[in-house]
Amino acid sequence: MTAFDRIIVSTNEDPLYLDFWPIAAWMWNALFPEARVCCAFVTERWENDPLVAEMRKYGEVTCYRPNDLPVANQTKMARYQLAMEEPETVSYIEDIDLLPLDREWILSKVSGRPKDHLLLVGAEIYAGYVDGQAPASQMTGEGKLFQQVLNPDRKPWPEWLDAFRGRTERHCDIASRAYHEDVTCPTSGPALGETLFSDEALLCRVRKEHPVPEHHVERGLDVEHDTLDRTWWPRLGEPLTIEGRVQSHCLRPFGENRARIYPMLEQFQLKHGLRPWPELQPRLPQRTPDMQTSGSGLMDEALEWIFDHIPAGSWILEFGSGAVSTNYLSRHYRLVCVESKREWLNRFPAYYIFGHDPESVRAGLESCPVPVEEFALCLIDGPTNGDTREPFVLPHHPPYLVDDTWREHEWSVARQLGFASNRAVKNFEQFSVV
Repeated sequence: MTAFDRIIVSTNEDPLYLDFWPIAAWMWNALFPEARVCCAFVTERWENDPLVAEMRKYGEVTCYRPNDLPVANQTKMARYQLAMEEPETVSYIEDIDLLPLDREWILSKVSGRPKDHLLLVGAEIYAGYVDGQAPASQMTGEGKLFQQVLNPDRKPWPEWLDAFRGRTERHCDIASRAYHEDVTCPTSGPALGETLFSDEALLCRVRKEHPVPEHHVERGLDVEHDTLDRTWWPRLGEPLTIEGRVQSHCLRPFGENRARIYPMLEQFQLKHGLRPWPELQPRLPQRTPDMQTSGSGLMDEALEWIFDHIPAGSWILEFGSGAVSTNYLSRHYRLVCVESKREWLNRFPAYYIFGHDPESVRAGLESCPVPVEEFALCLIDGPTNGDTREPFVLPHHPPYLVDDTWREHEWSVARQLGFASNRAVKNFEQFSVV
């Protein structure tokens, strides 16, 4: 009898997490060949999309279409949704970038779980801070337990998510912004007088509202000595060993840290006699059938101009965020979004700056994770409600794309940017490029 039937991780389109899927599946399959490795993929892509097909080479992938809640929050919750869909199957919940190194250590935590009990590992780390809260990592149980705790009324996705919108308990409102780890950004903390969402905090509350039998186990880790953690990951050329380590909280994003991550993967491959680890094929910026560009967002021609002229992985500074621009560009680029409307903050994978006046922008850029000189494009995506987007001139003058220049104000912004950068303005039907 196995300790669990499947391992569940989740991701969305953000390369920060998506690129870990093949590696995570490779490592989990190596250590637990008797279990299924499953990914809850929050995406608008169609079932026959080539990326979805490629992901399914490495494990089971279930797609969930997002609604207007922050995508990062939906991605956290998608793991539990997938667990609920098989009531008698025992699911082990994990983060996609928390990679396993030691089978026996994991079994020591989960194998003592009584049937029909929800396993919670490591609640002691919250002792004296939030009583009853436990990490999502290693949470294990039959799907019916997750159902009873989180969705006793059996609401469908995404109606089920909407049930958590507006909850007043601390960190329990799923419509709240997501947390940017290791980044001091104006929306990364309760700077706006609002708390951030935590699926662990929400679970703490609903476990009390809809209790099920629980089995608690201490994590018992000395993180610095028992794990490989991105906080103190060895620099390139410094020695790295997986011996004596039980798990790896990996450097992110994978693409930018390959050279530092490869020694860990090479040792894991040699230790277990495996074939080389898989990686997702490079994703070239291009339109896919699921992309909906009608309405007030960027139109096809503007989106395709960006895909044709800006290399994948580049940083883009965007003024105004949207369900077209931020949503689709974040699949291939890293974005900093200057946004003046609270309801759009942190909705998509990007770093957000609240406000649009020059002082707010400058202050926000000082705390963001990239120097202004690294922006390969400045995108000014004008709103339709009469609000303004003043021209913001970057010292190195990357290309400026001003959307909706058929309107007088946006056309004026494009002309001012052309004057400031001493460049001509190239006009298209719906937008202009400086």
